[in-house]
Amino acid sequence: MRIQAGSKLTPADVQEAVSLARKRGRDIWIQEISQGSRGAITFYCESHWGKYAIGRNDSQGHKAASWTSFGWVIAELFTRDPDAIIGQYRGRDHFIRSIYGAQRHFIQRQSLGAVRGNKGDYEHGENCEFLSLFDSDTRNRCYYEM
Repeated sequence: MRIQAGSKLTPADVQEAVSLARKRGRDIWIQEISQGSRGAITFYCESHWGKYAIGRNDSQGHKAASWTSFGWVIAELFTRDPDAIIGQYRGRDHFIRSIYGAQRHFIQRQSLGAVRGNKGDYEHGENCEFLSLFDSDTRNRCYYEM
């Protein structure tokens, strides 16, 4: 994951956000973190119990952290700097709109019978839960306006 230069965020913020995600029960750990000379931060996370291999060169068999775990980290980072560009998200509002869209997609797939009861990286409703870091109204809209 990359945080573009110009953000108020620091590597310490990323470490704290990952730590807070773990306190919320998420299986996410920093594998590597670096800050470039212009201030961009790049970090890679892993899971101790994940199902999928990390998608980059990894000879030690590390597992990838789930999208939901990353969601908790990203949401926490946006509470610290709502204007940051984190990964594909161009600020907090773009992140929220993307989560709303993912929730809509999940509900549509569920109504078509495409989503079964098995747990995966993308669990119904949990993507709305990390929006509670912003405010309960944002989270409630995710649940009830889809």
